[in-house]
Amino acid sequence: MTAETACVSTSPATTPPLTQRLGDSAWTWIALAALGFGGSFPLSKALLDSGVGVWQFFAPRYVVAAIVIVVFITRRSEVAPLARNRGVTLGLISVAVPTVFLTFATDLLPASVAGILAAFIPVTTIAFAHTVVPGERFVARRLPGLVIAIVGAAILVTGSRSADGMALSVLGIVLGVVGVASAGLGGALNRRFAMETPAIELAAPQFIAAAVALVVIAAPVGGLDLGGLGATQWLGLGVMAVASTAVPFYSILKAAEIAPAATVANIGYLVPIVAAIGSIVFLGDPVTTGFATGALMIVIGVWLSDRLARSASRPATVI
Repeated sequence: MTAETACVSTSPATTPPLTQRLGDSAWTWIALAALGFGGSFPLSKALLDSGVGVWQFFAPRYVVAAIVIVVFITRRSEVAPLARNRGVTLGLISVAVPTVFLTFATDLLPASVAGILAAFIPVTTIAFAHTVVPGERFVARRLPGLVIAIVGAAILVTGSRSADGMALSVLGIVLGVVGVASAGLGGALNRRFAMETPAIELAAPQFIAAAVALVVIAAPVGGLDLGGLGATQWLGLGVMAVASTAVPFYSILKAAEIAPAATVANIGYLVPIVAAIGSIVFLGDPVTTGFATGALMIVIGVWLSDRLARSASRPATVI
């Protein structure tokens, strides 16, 4: 079995019925993750417009997500010390650090620049996987597809959002680069760990570690001042905790069990499409030429990258 197709199986006794029904298709989990993360953008904007503070997202969102993961997904699955340590590592590197640094960067940078920075997370993941994940060295044939997808993401982000008049901030760029690098390393480690440890064992320690870290970080900046939130705002935070946090992060772990890091990283290109569609449908944002062009280029780039990588892994036909 090659690294491209390696899959860590779990016993029927510990695998929840939901994951059994979803099957072993990596693209099913990738789609779930993209829908969850992408859907969080219009919901986040609606909550921010309603008066919820940026840092008020973290404490309730990740605490509730951790509870959902423990109670409804992992349930009573036993977690070995190695799985616990790996889950904690993922919680800090792939969740807490990117969340904090990218949030600060987004607050300091124009939305278009922040979006373009985030578009480099898949490339960063592939770069780290080249050295971190055994047998998953970078395939040069992926490069044309990656370039098309990156350019498409840049066009989509700059063409779908109005300019906000913010000047570039060196600190914002530095924070964004650190956040992107941490997210990329986390994506590579997701694959490295999921090849050896089932996602169901990694998820609980990952979310508990992330929740604890983000509560500690959010406390000094008012992230725990939640008394003024209304019922509708709590409902929105609850939906984000489940649909835009617990489900997509767990889906990434499941996809990483099945597919190489470079394939799972395509989530990063699909998220802007889902976010833009959600903003158009639910927030009334206009459909622009930039959105249509960028979305089409992303789809073509993702398809081309995956197809060329698959053709490179096939043995040559001898005539």
